[in-house]
Amino acid sequence: MKAELFLLIISVSLVGLSVLVYENLISPELALISDLRSELSGSASAISQYQSVENEVKLLLSKYRSAPQLAQAINISLPDLYGSAPALEDLKSAAVSVGAKVKSAEAESVSGNGAMGYWKITLELEAGYAAVKDFINSIEKSSKVMNVISVDFHHPEQAKAVIATYFQK
Repeated sequence: MKAELFLLIISVSLVGLSVLVYENLISPELALISDLRSELSGSASAISQYQSVENEVKLLLSKYRSAPQLAQAINISLPDLYGSAPALEDLKSAAVSVGAKVKSAEAESVSGNGAMGYWKITLELEAGYAAVKDFINSIEKSSKVMNVISVDFHHPEQAKAVIATYFQK
């Protein structure tokens, strides 16, 4: 019986010692590990954001390196201020290329806002619906910035188209 009591005392002592070791040594280290994990998570998030910003900067740098090509594309799409004649001729030739006949053409300069202005061009066409549709499609595919303001059919074979073609001031 004394041996059993002795073993019971040793077992209780070991359990008490285990609790003491856990409370004084292991628990503080677990708290430190938890803090380090949250710090690591925050650092990983910051690194991810930095990588995202770095990628955006690289993308911007690649775009700015091609700035001369961009300027050339802008000059094609938005030519410098010019008279209405080139714009009228572009639209007349687009109309003729789809089988429409241009009865009359007028251009009105509109100042616009900021660095852009536009020519408001009115064309009277002898053309059916399909030809007018093809004409508008050719305007949409043009390298110049244009806007179809309106298209009115006066008769099945007569249409009035109002188009804005933009330019740099």
